[in-house]
Amino acid sequence: LSIGKEIIKMKTPQTTVIFGQKGLGRKDKEYFAARIINYVLGGGGFQSRLYKEIREANGLVYSIYSYLMPYEYVGAIVGGFQTRNENVGKTIEKVKSEWKRIKSEGITKIELQNAKTYYKGSFSRNFTSTLSIANLLMIVQYYDLGEDYFKKRDLIIDDLKLNEINNLAKKLFDSETLFFMIVGEPKI
Repeated sequence: LSIGKEIIKMKTPQTTVIFGQKGLGRKDKEYFAARIINYVLGGGGFQSRLYKEIREANGLVYSIYSYLMPYEYVGAIVGGFQTRNENVGKTIEKVKSEWKRIKSEGITKIELQNAKTYYKGSFSRNFTSTLSIANLLMIVQYYDLGEDYFKKRDLIIDDLKLNEINNLAKKLFDSETLFFMIVGEPKI
């Protein structure tokens, strides 16, 4: 067992891996910038770098993802995948490589525009049911986002600058503190 990995042995045909590191809280002024970076890294489904590199280019997983888990003042960046036992080590190295890449290279102007378009366009899905509207209003109230949140949300996203986002990527993402919880019979 090395630092940064916890392995729980379990007889399974595939190994499940959850990974993560410290993130930002919901009240952090750079929260939306972190969401943009995460969308590019692993939150954008088929468009994400993790998916393109690990699934499409190497066929190591069926699905891979990352997301922000923000709490009030602190949070985590979390992700996961399942893979055949013999591919665990290689897949972990690819995740770490993409983590290093987002830190050193940041995101591109096109990736930024695509992420902004997604976040602005997908917001209306929060208004599809009474329950989803109530959940959104609860979040706005709990995090004290302000009565004008619905008006200013798009402006916050529009105002995000590429250099600010890439500076946050350099500061926030750290493959050295990335922790892996591994359940299965990995061959590492």
